[in-house]
Amino acid sequence: PEFTGPLAGGGTFSTDMIERWTVVYVWGMWCADCMADAPYVAALAADVREMWDIDFLSVHVPASQTRISDEELYGKFGSIEAYFEEKGYAYPVVVDQTADLRELLRVSWTPTYLLVDPDGIVRGFRSDLSVAGGEPVSDFLSDVETVRAADRKAKYGAFEAGALTIGPDGASGLTGQTPFTVEAMTAAFPGMEVITD
Repeated sequence: PEFTGPLAGGGTFSTDMIERWTVVYVWGMWCADCMADAPYVAALAADVREMWDIDFLSVHVPASQTRISDEELYGKFGSIEAYFEEKGYAYPVVVDQTADLRELLRVSWTPTYLLVDPDGIVRGFRSDLSVAGGEPVSDFLSDVETVRAADRKAKYGAFEAGALTIGPDGASGLTGQTPFTVEAMTAAFPGMEVITD
């Protein structure tokens, strides 16, 4: 669903700002499972920051509409900023003071991770990285790429030897109309930044 909300540290977020694949992390400082996930989230946000075609956003939510006092939301830290300063974390946080966003997103468990495509459609969901085993962050990002690859395949078809293609080595057998869109170029040049004017 479309929504807007205040960002910790100032400014406003709107879902209109989602233009790329985005990992949306829904959490709360009051949540023990979220605190267990915190180091993984910091690593995930840092890894995503290094990627050219995916964004990271978190939404800090209360446990319910009846637990919205600052003490219940932020505990001993008093604010998101104080928590980040003590822990050394840095990533964007939309602040849900009323649980309205929690209800709008239909999140019943925290932590929740949503993978949202550039059209604003949720394409993936999971919870708790801290109980995942293996390499939770790299495994999660591998799962993200699997979902994105399936989406590319659905939109553009599977690559087959001899198929009409365009890529880093040029055009191969293109005839007739070929769409020249940012999405087509992104699919044609995976791992590379497509810059538009």
